[in-house]
Amino acid sequence: MTLRAEKETLNLSHQVAEQLNDFIIRDISILKSISQMMQTATNINDAIVEQLKVLNQFEHIFIVNDNGQIANIGPYKFNKIGLNIKNTSYIKYVMKEKKPFVSTPQEGFWGYKAIVIAIPIFLDVGSGKWEFSGVICGTLKLENMFKPLNEFKAEKYGFALIIDAAGNILNNTEKKNLTVYNFRDLDNNSTNIKNTEKFITNNKSGISRFYIKNVEYIVGFKKMEIQNWNVLVSLPVNEVLIDVYQLRTNTIILTSIFLIISIIFTVIIQNRAQKLHLLVSQALISLRNLQTKLVSTSKMSALGEMAGGVAHEINTPLGVITLRASQIKRVLEKEPINIEIIKNYIDIIEKVAQQIAKIVLGLRSFSRSGDQDKFV
Repeated sequence: MTLRAEKETLNLSHQVAEQLNDFIIRDISILKSISQMMQTATNINDAIVEQLKVLNQFEHIFIVNDNGQIANIGPYKFNKIGLNIKNTSYIKYVMKEKKPFVSTPQEGFWGYKAIVIAIPIFLDVGSGKWEFSGVICGTLKLENMFKPLNEFKAEKYGFALIIDAAGNILNNTEKKNLTVYNFRDLDNNSTNIKNTEKFITNNKSGISRFYIKNVEYIVGFKKMEIQNWNVLVSLPVNEVLIDVYQLRTNTIILTSIFLIISIIFTVIIQNRAQKLHLLVSQALISLRNLQTKLVSTSKMSALGEMAGGVAHEINTPLGVITLRASQIKRVLEKEPINIEIIKNYIDIIEKVAQQIAKIVLGLRSFSRSGDQDKFV
């Protein structure tokens, strides 16, 4: 359970570190672009003011000449023009290394706590040559820069911090310890938190634990690429476990309810299925009986309709038989008796009788088959 909490804190610290890195790298690129634009500006002070209207992340933008004196500044502070700041860490580094520099948090002549991004300015002197001519600087107010981090909320007592390589807290997000500016001072009585600070400053990323006033915290940290700042996200173990236990309890309850409902529905469906099966079976039996009756009724109906036709078919040959029998009688009464005529009449009677027999046989086969009846 705590592994999930550790993974979440570590992921959060990585996300915040990446966002801050991207934020500062983007501002470095912006200042580089401004330094190139300044070469064609007719009024540098006005140009700086116009840039500040768009670039609201910078509180001040100022240009320092190669002698270390402020040459231009926006917003306008004419009393600062000519101020020599060559001994500041950011100006000294850029003049020496001719590379961009991000300072530690400080409160300079501008009057608020901020970091300074300093970029070397190079002028094109022709023939593909560039000459160092000064430094352009932009101040990022900590209050605005760390605002998303200061509004971080995780659990009831969770918090997020940024500490520098010396263990100084750059943003005071712990609302109950507003006067604490060093990580180890979160709890002076805890040796564990001091060991945690050493572990954090000596590693680039990881998970650790420490105590603040007898409350155990999980901390995930990630070292930023710039200035070796460490981004920490801390969650109280008890709060995390309570949430996990509550989640597990809720999951068990919901799963149990789901299983009970599933069983009830299964029983109901089975009972209904059995009843439906019985009803279908009964319906099929009734349908078969009805079909048998319909077939029998249709046969009898057809038989009745056929009766008239059959009577006609039988009466016709019977008339022939009756006629030929009368003719035979008359022939027998005369002398001499003509045997050939009598044989002819008897052949006719026999053919007609066979015709009647066929009609009767066909009618019996239609009504019922008696081939399998026992002989009586």
